[in-house]
Amino acid sequence: MNQPKSRIASIRFATKHCPSPANLPHGIKPKMKWVSTAYSEAALLPLYPMIFCRQEGRSLSQSLRLSRLFASTYSSLLLDSRFRKLPSAAASTLAPEVLTEGHGFVSIPAQIDATTQDILYLHGYGGNMLYNLWQLSQLFPKDILLLPSWSLGWPARNDENVARVSGYLGEFISAVQSHFDIQIPAPWLVALSGGGPIAFGVAAANPQGLRGLVAVATSAGNAQGLRYPEGFPILMISGTQDPWFPIDDARGEFQNLKTQGIEVQMVEINDDHYLFLSSPQKLRRIIEQFRDQTSAKTLYR
Repeated sequence: MNQPKSRIASIRFATKHCPSPANLPHGIKPKMKWVSTAYSEAALLPLYPMIFCRQEGRSLSQSLRLSRLFASTYSSLLLDSRFRKLPSAAASTLAPEVLTEGHGFVSIPAQIDATTQDILYLHGYGGNMLYNLWQLSQLFPKDILLLPSWSLGWPARNDENVARVSGYLGEFISAVQSHFDIQIPAPWLVALSGGGPIAFGVAAANPQGLRGLVAVATSAGNAQGLRYPEGFPILMISGTQDPWFPIDDARGEFQNLKTQGIEVQMVEINDDHYLFLSSPQKLRRIIEQFRDQTSAKTLYR
């Protein structure tokens, strides 16, 4: 007997904190107009690492590996009718024009009870492509998954942007609660790559609204001014072969955060930057163990 599948949806919502227009690489701008479905993402994403390997500082072997990872991921994604029907966010959220509404993807498990947890996921540079939701839904099928879209990438961390992004995330969560008639009192904030610096700021500004922070293949940026309540759980997960966030820098930042009095844990994975694509099961086990060992408050539904 088949288990009931999660409901997935693309949500648009009113916002007072619209993302800025995407500053796309010149060669990719015309292609965004026809990236409207999972099929068009599946056609474009495996090509992207090869086209822009020099601009983004990847070696040929790194680009080939990422291209294969994208191709394999989308091959599996397209076997799922729910994802085949889901519109891509690329054409609208990566538009060079000023946006007038917010967007995000959502996955709601078939059964919600007191043990259900929520993940609020901040995507990395490149936009909120469908593979993000696909990977998370495979790794955490029992969780409520919230994936807001923010143009090509999240803004740099400063007080103004932290307030802006915090407002946007709050509007998104409110829209999801209203749309699905559920409560999301305190999600786990999970940030990948370019979503990391702003996530550290959002968590510091709104710790009471979160269960904790998991930062994957990313950096907190300047730790000066970051403050969290005692016991607020923070986990950094870094790849030992990451060319963009080198492991020595990550180790130094981990020690710097601890010196600042911030309670943080760090786990290393012997892999490169694209951990959700290349080491998904290791990542899942690490995150689940971290969540299990923390004394986060019980959700009320």
